[in-house]
Amino acid sequence: MQQYGDMFQDPFMKRAFPVIQYSITEAPVVVNMVMLSGIIAGDNGWLVGGSATLAGNIEARYRELGGEVRYSSRVVKVLVKENKAIGVRLADGTELFADMVVSNADGHATIYDMLDGKYLSQIITSYYH
Repeated sequence: MQQYGDMFQDPFMKRAFPVIQYSITEAPVVVNMVMLSGIIAGDNGWLVGGSATLAGNIEARYRELGGEVRYSSRVVKVLVKENKAIGVRLADGTELFADMVVSNADGHATIYDMLDGKYLSQIITSYYH
């Protein structure tokens, strides 16, 4: 995607194209072309209104079960003890602990940034390099 994006003359397109679908600039162009051609053919796409209703229903049920949701709180680290995720550290330094941690970030950010690349395997590394 980066190599293809570099061919654009427009500065915005040079920056935007490599990350138009994923934040991995090394992704093959064909991945995006398959997705876009499927949308044009009417074989795939997005629901009208997006997934906000589904996300809202999941959030409501989670809150009913006693869960807490925080918005505008950027996670910078997954806290690990004895190879088990036990919580997160936010950008403001706040640490939150939980029985289960589920990352909503892309894989690269989770594995390399939030977990400092400590849990890599040859297969995972091959996805990103």
